[in-house]
Amino acid sequence: MYIYAIHTPYHLFRALSIAWRNKTKSHIFIIFGDFLVNNRYMPNLETVNIDVVLLEGSYKKGIITRNLVQRELISKVDGILKLHNKIEKVYLFADHIPVSQYIGFYCKKNCDSVVVKVEDGMEAYVDYMYKNSKFATFLKKVIYGRFYEPLDYQGAFSFNDYLLVSFPNCVSSNLRRKFGLRIGKLPTDLSFVRKAYEDILFGVKQIIYSKICDKGVRELIIVLLPLSEITRDNIESVYAQLISEHSRDVGKLLLAKYHPREHRYYMGSLNSSGIILPQEIPAELVHVVVKEFLEKQVIEKVLILGNISTSLLTARDILGFSSNVTIRAVAQAVDYNFSLLESLYRNLHIELA
Repeated sequence: MYIYAIHTPYHLFRALSIAWRNKTKSHIFIIFGDFLVNNRYMPNLETVNIDVVLLEGSYKKGIITRNLVQRELISKVDGILKLHNKIEKVYLFADHIPVSQYIGFYCKKNCDSVVVKVEDGMEAYVDYMYKNSKFATFLKKVIYGRFYEPLDYQGAFSFNDYLLVSFPNCVSSNLRRKFGLRIGKLPTDLSFVRKAYEDILFGVKQIIYSKICDKGVRELIIVLLPLSEITRDNIESVYAQLISEHSRDVGKLLLAKYHPREHRYYMGSLNSSGIILPQEIPAELVHVVVKEFLEKQVIEKVLILGNISTSLLTARDILGFSSNVTIRAVAQAVDYNFSLLESLYRNLHIELA
């Protein structure tokens, strides 16, 4: 049996590919409501032996409430795990979250499970260190238990055996130096993704294709909007200018998507500029649709505008290094030290704007 701790649509997308590669096994997806969970946009899980457990999320809650919810989640997860004594592998996407740590800790100690950390964003590729105060660490150990580890960086959890990433040659020196951590290539099984998300993909393709035909579109402009809590005050004007610059020409179609955790829809002007895609779907499904349109020559080019999100990495992973695919990170909109990403972006041919 394989168990997955899932906190975002991207985690679900990746978990499905991993499960499909191991379809002779049984799988439990523990999905935490840290994003908008809409059954309309959930994939079809019937083709693989997957049981789904939906639990409350703790994202966007106050610090006291968040810690209390995490402690309650640990208790619920403990009850779920005790029903199974043969857990071979555990897949953690966010190993800094206490309940995910508990899953890894419990399974390693009680089932001798292999614990696999899966890439979650840019942090697998940058030497960025968290700041943990001694008081906060002490308090969290009191709240959660002795298993809790304040991490210096994602992937540093002591029970991790493997790290799966899209670009193993670009992994940060922190992770390369971590003793005993084996690093491998993260699988991207698009055949199964197309099958699991068939109905959702069909709907997205229909929306985009009808506009392409109506307007004679040859180039798509895809805007992956950053989470507002990490943006600067000028976020609206920055993206408004970018959208104006890139979508004014005839033959171009703008597609925009908010972050799955966004609650402040700050780009109201988008409604008249192009298509706003469903927030609940993983951005990776948009990349899958674009790949198909390029291969079938429905469109000639695509420009993807993002920031520090995982979706830029998965765009490169899914769409490859073709000359008709341009991926650009919009640095001036986000509070982040982009110098940490220069080497990664250079290796992956991601432009910095």
